[in-house]
Amino acid sequence: MASARFKYPGDAAFRRLLERYGCPTAFHVVRMRFLGEIASLDFAASPTKTIESFWDGDLPVFEGEKDASAFYQAMLSLWNRMARHQNGVLVKLVKPKSLRQRDDIAGAFRMRAEEIGDGFLRGFSGGGETPMGLEEAVRALNESAERFAEAAARLEGPQSVEDDLSLDDHRRLLATRTRETEALLTQFIGASMALRRRRMAVMSEIDDRILDP
Repeated sequence: MASARFKYPGDAAFRRLLERYGCPTAFHVVRMRFLGEIASLDFAASPTKTIESFWDGDLPVFEGEKDASAFYQAMLSLWNRMARHQNGVLVKLVKPKSLRQRDDIAGAFRMRAEEIGDGFLRGFSGGGETPMGLEEAVRALNESAERFAEAAARLEGPQSVEDDLSLDDHRRLLATRTRETEALLTQFIGASMALRRRRMAVMSEIDDRILDP
């Protein structure tokens, strides 16, 4: 899954790139969908089909070859940045811009649900069925996404007036669940990479037997 090395321009510049091309997929989902694809056991995984998914299968229109080249370099730079997690780098979710108001906190909970579900798990499942050994981790991530979504709904819905938790309580809950999810994602990728190495070793052994029966 290696790709050419390009310098990552930074989150703010990348967000502007998505806005420039009218990307319907939010930045926090983009980066995690890349990571899900990278973590999959699909040996043919590449950034191209994932990039297309950000625009619902249709790439943006470019002004020329130079414009298209700059676009793909930026995309590959984020792919490479997320690929570092294959080497044990702790996964970090996007930091909320503000947590001052109830709506801010609800939006942060919603963002976490999207990072996991529409981001990581969608990218991972694009590689095919969940391999044996990762089913429980996938189930745990799905449950985590559901809890984040439920927390957002409690803050956004009419039942919010009956919520007995303070804003500080919700902030602490968000922080705790975020750390738990980051640790789970990091462990997930480590387990996936271990499975990949074992599969590669088996495939290499089979190839050796075919070439030298």
